[in-house]
Amino acid sequence: MRELDELREKIKNMEHIEEIAHDIDNLKKKLAWSWVYEVDQQIEEQTVRLQKLKERIPACQERIDRNTVVIDDLKKELTEKEELVRSLGDKTHEVNSMKKSMEDNIAEVVKLKIELEAEHERGTRTLEKMNGRLKQMQAQLRDFQMQHMQFTQVRPRSLQRILNHMKN
Repeated sequence: MRELDELREKIKNMEHIEEIAHDIDNLKKKLAWSWVYEVDQQIEEQTVRLQKLKERIPACQERIDRNTVVIDDLKKELTEKEELVRSLGDKTHEVNSMKKSMEDNIAEVVKLKIELEAEHERGTRTLEKMNGRLKQMQAQLRDFQMQHMQFTQVRPRSLQRILNHMKN
């Protein structure tokens, strides 16, 4: 009897184990189906999201096209500005060369001016000396003229006296 009870107990345990195994199988199936439902739910959400994103494609494409035009315009403007910068760089170089040339010319002119001023000063001093000498010579000439006049006036008188003296 005991053996029979033990066997019954074992059978009961085995049945219980089979029930647990069957419950485990059912739970595994339920878990799998819950994953399926969850994945289905995620797929549905992603499908809705994807659909919304697909609806935005034309607007985004329009913005891309508009921005592409703007980018092309900006690239063109950048190219023009780069060309302008290059041109201004060339002109700046040219102006700097002209400035250097003018500075050199100014230095030469200043040097020439200084030389001419010195020459002018020498000429002025020479002219002043010559004017002084001229005044001296004019004074001497006047003196000579006065002496000559006196001499020429004295001479005819002396000649007259001599003639008078000879006549007498």
